[in-house]
Amino acid sequence: MNKAEQIRYSKRKKLIGKLFVIAIGINEYKLKADNLNNCCTDAKAIFETFRSKDYFLLDDNSILVTSDTNNTDKQSILDSIKACDKFINESTNIIFYYSGHGCDINNTFHFWVSDSELPDKNVISVDDITDILSSMNDGNYKSITILIDACQQQINHSKSLEKRSHNFLDEYIDNAKGIGIIYSCSKGEYSLDKFNKHSISVFTYLILQALNGHIDAVDANCLTFNKMCEFLQLESRKISRENIHINQHPEFYFQGKDIVYSYIPDNYLENEDIKISVCTYDELFMNVMFDLQNIAALVYYAKGLSVESIDDANTDVLSENFIRQVCGELSQIKLLDEYCYPEILSRAFTYLNLIHLESSESLQPSIKMQIIDDVTCLYDNLDDIYNRYLDRM
Repeated sequence: MNKAEQIRYSKRKKLIGKLFVIAIGINEYKLKADNLNNCCTDAKAIFETFRSKDYFLLDDNSILVTSDTNNTDKQSILDSIKACDKFINESTNIIFYYSGHGCDINNTFHFWVSDSELPDKNVISVDDITDILSSMNDGNYKSITILIDACQQQINHSKSLEKRSHNFLDEYIDNAKGIGIIYSCSKGEYSLDKFNKHSISVFTYLILQALNGHIDAVDANCLTFNKMCEFLQLESRKISRENIHINQHPEFYFQGKDIVYSYIPDNYLENEDIKISVCTYDELFMNVMFDLQNIAALVYYAKGLSVESIDDANTDVLSENFIRQVCGELSQIKLLDEYCYPEILSRAFTYLNLIHLESSESLQPSIKMQIIDDVTCLYDNLDDIYNRYLDRM
């Protein structure tokens, strides 16, 4: 991007406002026969995509709730959603995503949670979710989007934004406010949680295509509710034609002036189907462990203790003595604050011992996620120490 494009890009991100994502995936149910396979994976994939793309301005307080790491009974789910209220302001675009079982009761969609039972015990209606979200910050938010990937009206699309003036597009982005709901399928249809070789659902796969910048899902470089709905309809129809066992036709409800989620620069756009890779907890766990080892090795290399090249720095397990030596020296030259020293030492000892595990399957998912969070924080601490060292050179 040239300087003018960079300024325009930054301005439009600010006009769009922050995205606050609540992603929920439930595989485990009270009646074991109702258990699903990929709903937790769906929610994680959606959440991580929002978090990983530079063109999304994601609120750091956004939450991911999955039945393999959290309590997902009715009250816990409602408490988790309501607790988000304090993070919402007038420029927030709230995005609620749910993957799991659903049912229609008296012509109203209801979410199943882990303690749900037929016919309608411990279920949550879409109206309840809409009411909770729309009352956040006393109704002062920019937009609400509810994405429902579950078995389960009419939308007016705006005119194309292409070839409009820069001022028109900026004004459109600033004024894009509304409430929209997208259902993965029509009433009476099944929402498949796996198709072909993808370990994610049809609906989630298509949303991820849109979030990753598929050119057919954007309008004038803007990812909008209207354009995404159009993309989901067309692509679902295409997939249903190509796969005889799939029959899904997403349904939509919208009121307002459209919703803009991001302005995606040309270099991020893709003109064909994007390969979607879903990182499992095990893969994520191992990745952050090696990140920790590598950044610790950089600190080691920076101090010139014994490693001759950074490329070789991660070949051996870093010892407890090594961490003690490096942290001690960094503390002496005031690169590592003394009050941080014991905590970093303790956490480094604990996690570096796990680096060369070939598998973390023996660990509970909730423990894995806690370790991932801790190691990411420790990695940031060590990275900051290394950069401060370089600044002093």
